[in-house]
Amino acid sequence: MAAMTLRPTSMYTLFVLCLLTVQTAFAQPRFERKNLPAINTEYTKIFCETDKVVPGPAGLDITWDFTTLTQRTNANPFYLVRVENAKNFPQSAQFPDANIAFRTNDTTIEFINTTKNTVNKTGTVIPSGIIQLTETYDLGPIPISSGGKLKDSYKADLRFTDGRFGRRTGTVELHYDGFGTLITPTFTIAKTALRLKIIDTYTDSIFVQPRTIIRLTRDTTYRWYANSSTMALLEYSSGTIAQQQQPLRQYKTVWYTRDTSQTATSVMNEYENTPIMIVPQPASDNLMITFNPEQEISQADISFTDITGRTIMIFPVSVGNNTVVIPVSALDNGMYLIHIRINEEKILHTKCMIMH
Repeated sequence: MAAMTLRPTSMYTLFVLCLLTVQTAFAQPRFERKNLPAINTEYTKIFCETDKVVPGPAGLDITWDFTTLTQRTNANPFYLVRVENAKNFPQSAQFPDANIAFRTNDTTIEFINTTKNTVNKTGTVIPSGIIQLTETYDLGPIPISSGGKLKDSYKADLRFTDGRFGRRTGTVELHYDGFGTLITPTFTIAKTALRLKIIDTYTDSIFVQPRTIIRLTRDTTYRWYANSSTMALLEYSSGTIAQQQQPLRQYKTVWYTRDTSQTATSVMNEYENTPIMIVPQPASDNLMITFNPEQEISQADISFTDITGRTIMIFPVSVGNNTVVIPVSALDNGMYLIHIRINEEKILHTKCMIMH
């Protein structure tokens, strides 16, 4: 058979296709070591009502719009999470491999190892007892790009303060199933949000004389991150619990974060190559709007409307250094839509939360 040669036009076409493929690959956000939790960071989880909330589709360049989320009303919606050195806690001796710990509302401590190229969970201390993993599981690998996945099995010992004890065996799966734009009631991450899907299936065998209680749990969790976030910005979790001689129980939780150190949830909203950044979120006294330094902006009109569409304030400003500081202390607490008209032609829309 004669050797096949490529014509110049075919070689050019192949080069273009390869170039496009590389560009597309580089455009995808990745979960990397910079996304790992940082010690001394604090976050506020805002738990929301779950009625009619769905995780949305998987895929590329997806927009996940959670604008309509409302705070939970039947319980405290705010949970403060602190990331601390694991050695700060007396229970750390039971989790020697952990280097960081999440403390949630001073009631739950989750011990994590991030020294390897994975997020490795080692155990949890809760008010009713301790879950100590004897075979830990990975929530990695790192870095992970769109389409990446991992499956791992694990085991744990269960010890309860009332004297009961048990064993847990489980399997966890992780899938990077999409990226795009994430919209929450207080911020927007445009085009650089990534989503991880975690499926955790485990069986608890709890030894209670004279019998053993078997409980099967299947939990599916979706977590959204930004390129620079060290904490999930939004989480949707649902699952079922099956136990002997009891009806099947279903549950669902939804929360999004407010980063009190302002390192994770700064807003980057993009409209036609004209990105803007709005911090802090939420704002109390002043709101700082920063425009793309590559965009020549001589004048901008900034208006605030409330959720009913009523215009509350209008700010005509001249932008010399691409940054505007707006006093918002007179605004009532709540969500506002910001309309920004640049150079009398381009109109941008974004959101902000005011909370005094």
